Amino acid sequence: MKQINKVKWYKTTERKPNRDCYVILLNYVIEGCGVCKSITELKWSMKYQALNCNENDRETAIELSDYEYWCYADDFYKQFERAGIYAAK
Repeated sequence: MKQINKVKWYKTTERKPNRDCYVILLNYVIEGCGVCKSITELKWSMKYQALNCNENDRETAIELSDYEYWCYADDFYKQFERAGIYAAK
């Protein structure tokens, strides 16, 4: 676990989210121009133990281990609110 701006980031191979929630995912992506960093928000399903699942199936599931690090989305956005930056929902 690494803590940045009071946000706990977990290695995907070490820990999974403990509830249904949205998570922020950090990964490195290889593109034509080289290696880029990618930050994505997806929904975690406790039932299927996977990301991006539909209500009643696992057909669209993405494995958490496809990413390097994750944090709870609520915690991620709180760091901006503490700095006075608010986004419309």
